[in-house]
Amino acid sequence: MYSMAVAEEPDGQIVAHIRARLERLGSGQGVVITRSEKLGALQDRYDLILIASEIARSVSFPTVHSVNCGVLLTPGQWASNTARAIHADCVVSFGMSGRDTITMSSVADGMPVLALQRELVTLGGDILERQELPIHYMGSASADTLLGVYGSLLILGLPAECLGVA
Repeated sequence: MYSMAVAEEPDGQIVAHIRARLERLGSGQGVVITRSEKLGALQDRYDLILIASEIARSVSFPTVHSVNCGVLLTPGQWASNTARAIHADCVVSFGMSGRDTITMSSVADGMPVLALQRELVTLGGDILERQELPIHYMGSASADTLLGVYGSLLILGLPAECLGVA
């Protein structure tokens, strides 16, 4: 069983999308997800922490948090701030920059394609090679939401071939 925390705005949909995808694929039983609207409210150690863009943008210093994790999944443009605020064994960035580990290679025709720009290690220890993966589009979700949701699913160990399943 994995523990995951998601820091997102009150009207954020990341947790709902992750839970829906896990349940649809029959993998929801092995993940406990904690949702928080404030980074400072997270306490404990988690296997995975996902920081939404809106929360990452607001991280300021000096900040002391008693939270740590195995993997921190964070927007690339704020990765240095969030990585200083949370002790993580590994930091994975997502966003639309060529420097981010997880990005989009295309968003055309209602079928977004997620790109892994470097190897990604799952919580179970599997290594995902660099590749492009078609993903299921979730209505009006932003690119950052899609990247956070599907990046989390990959890190949690969902098979890459399941990401495009409606």
